[in-house]
Amino acid sequence: MRVRVREVMTSDVITISSSTPLKEAAVTMTDRRVSGLPVVDEGRLVGIITESDFVSRLAGEGDGLMAMLFGRRAAEISGAVGDIMSTEPRTIGPDETVTAAARKMSELGIKRLPVVDGSGTLVGIVSRADLMAVFARPDHQIASDIINDGVTRLLGADPGSVTVEVRDGVVTLDGRVDLVTEKRMLEEFARRVAGVVAVNSSLAATYDETRLPPT
Repeated sequence: MRVRVREVMTSDVITISSSTPLKEAAVTMTDRRVSGLPVVDEGRLVGIITESDFVSRLAGEGDGLMAMLFGRRAAEISGAVGDIMSTEPRTIGPDETVTAAARKMSELGIKRLPVVDGSGTLVGIVSRADLMAVFARPDHQIASDIINDGVTRLLGADPGSVTVEVRDGVVTLDGRVDLVTEKRMLEEFARRVAGVVAVNSSLAATYDETRLPPT
């Protein structure tokens, strides 16, 4: 089972526009207890603003939103969101897998990804917390997905021909399939199943069709 981003994302997203005053944006973030907000103009994602944008560009070292709102720096919060927002936010599509989302967050060192469709319209947001529930799936569910969706549906093979063991998200594959291509397909499929941490494979193939001479 490949869980898609649309299945775990938050669809009811709190957004602001690029013309929103910075003071209003800061109040919204503190009231809603979020550290970042997508910036949307006419339905399209145009940027994202985070607490670090305020801290690094408007506040001194060590200050945060609360200090700026209620402390000596409150008067310094002027201008609009468009003045300090990140204009090239990292995004992900709703039909991409949660595995892809997790990898992107890890590579970029971020906590959330706006979800946009092909036209650039914001349709949701996915966070690390949304992904945690997926990657905490029980081992027996992971094994079932690999056998039913991988061995049976993808390869059309006898499920008894492949042994699938899962422990703490680590998959071990053993047994035999017909072709080297099928072996590689199943190994890659297993890596992409939600909740899989690693794949160890001892699969064998009866025929190596990759070495056949061209006809």
